[in-house]
Amino acid sequence: MPSSTTTKAIQPSKDDLLKQFINIQIDNEHHIVRNVVPKKTNHKFQTIAENLAVYMEQMAKTDTIGLIDAERNMEKLSYKDWYDQSKRFASSLINEHDLIKEDMIVFYSDNSIDYAVSMIGAIFTGCTFTPIVAANGKFELSHQMKDSRGSILVIDCKQKLAVLESALQNEKYRQDILEHLRLIVLMNEHDISDEITTIIGNIETILKSSKCKIDHYQRMINSGGNITKIPHFTIDKDDHFIIIYTSGTTGISKGAIHSNHSILSSIGFQMNDENVNNENQMNQRYQILWYPLSHASGSFILLSNTMNGRTSILFINNQLERLLQFTAENRLSFLPLSPKHATQMAQNDYQKQFDLSSLKLLICGGAKIPLKIIENVQKKYHILFIDGYGSTEFLAGLFNLEFMFGRMPKPGSVGRPSPGVEMKIIDLETGVALPAEKQGEILLRGPHRFVGYLRNDEATRTSIDSDGWYHTGDIGYYDDEGYLYIVDRIKELIKFREWSVIPAEIEAFILQNPAVDSVCVVGVPHTVDGYHVRAYIKIRDGYQQSLTEKEIIDSVHDNMGFQKRLRGGVKFIEHIPRTSIDKVDRKYFRTLVKNELLTETVE
Repeated sequence: MPSSTTTKAIQPSKDDLLKQFINIQIDNEHHIVRNVVPKKTNHKFQTIAENLAVYMEQMAKTDTIGLIDAERNMEKLSYKDWYDQSKRFASSLINEHDLIKEDMIVFYSDNSIDYAVSMIGAIFTGCTFTPIVAANGKFELSHQMKDSRGSILVIDCKQKLAVLESALQNEKYRQDILEHLRLIVLMNEHDISDEITTIIGNIETILKSSKCKIDHYQRMINSGGNITKIPHFTIDKDDHFIIIYTSGTTGISKGAIHSNHSILSSIGFQMNDENVNNENQMNQRYQILWYPLSHASGSFILLSNTMNGRTSILFINNQLERLLQFTAENRLSFLPLSPKHATQMAQNDYQKQFDLSSLKLLICGGAKIPLKIIENVQKKYHILFIDGYGSTEFLAGLFNLEFMFGRMPKPGSVGRPSPGVEMKIIDLETGVALPAEKQGEILLRGPHRFVGYLRNDEATRTSIDSDGWYHTGDIGYYDDEGYLYIVDRIKELIKFREWSVIPAEIEAFILQNPAVDSVCVVGVPHTVDGYHVRAYIKIRDGYQQSLTEKEIIDSVHDNMGFQKRLRGGVKFIEHIPRTSIDKVDRKYFRTLVKNELLTETVE
């Protein structure tokens, strides 16, 4: 008898897998870089809520932990409980608070399990939601509530309620906040102090003359029923999903609208294919999430983690030592960092303090990182460093993930366009598309792009041109393989006489000095020259007596171009203010110098 044999399935090669995500074509006639990987069209459109429900229901059948709160003694919540509680929160809004599709749900909180549960619950309803940056105060709170027409406010009791109380005591802020608001949901009420209890009482007194009521998150998830359909309201792919307010580097912040389609397009390129995960040694269940959920990155990463069945570890305090300790204790293979974290790793020998032998990959984004810092970190810790790029208006438009298929990233590059995305570089003066290696403004086009700014047609037209290109405001160039390199922000350029000076180049040079902890370079107005370059520097602990202003000025003078000299001087400061995602707050430093006017004639 012939012997029976078992046929082993042939696994696709790394090259075959890579082609599922990267097929770069460069149109040399029109100077456009495209990723032309075919779209998968074998299934009908599903909303984000439907996708979340499918994945969470699958994970709920296991004992997998969905959330861990690093700020509450590593409190855990399983996928099963997360899924159930989110549905009950949604049910309470719908059945007890007469939710309608037009309601705008606003979140104002630091990262917490309560936030993650209620956020998924809001998505299950089908309503649009908008997060307020947790670091914002009563001015930003009242502006965003009015601008978004927020009708439901989900707020953290311990840290944000005092801000709300203060805002409601101001007549103008109170009118703006209460114009559309009809429900406040209090969350994170565990172990609240007598002071918080008093604040709640004061807010209740203020609200007596309004239509706005108060409810409690814990009551809602305890008594809320089940939701029969997810999403509850019928959703079209172009319906608004989330309104993310920009940082407002020029004037009042604007609400960037993302649809179900744009968010799903951005998440869709994530490599959750089984074959890819088998090849990818960096795949891990635990994912540190220190990015605020109130920021585009935090919301995006939480959604991506959930759809991939990962465990999100929620941090508020993102001190590097805490993140490295957790990485060492849990043998994590990759870690997301900020540019500040990267600089700290380059300046210190953390491998002597923590067992980082499991760490293979660092992923960083948010601002340009000097190549020397990247090389220093890779050499010191023997790990791969991936520099990322994105914006609130165009999420995940480029990726730098070829390492998953055995390809080393190009040093200094932030990657190539994601599937379906196009990129070009235009001249800053003429707007003409430029070939490879020529610097200009980066433009992106594709399904990842935001819809526009909420009720702000003028700002939308400025950002999205008639051909659908999003003008990023960033300066960069691409090489002959379509890899993008970031130079700086257009808004950060310093005009000195006829030169356009790039602050990031000077900052990268100054950071080579081992005594420098962090630096921000800005232009100071000058009567004749336009602007003079100034550096604000925070000195590393222990080096205060060994660094002088003259040393920095002379070093730049001797090593850099004539136009880059620090004619505006050097200022040593105790603290470098940063944004909620740990970027240097350039807006703060521009404010410091806007009323200065230098008059001295210099070479």
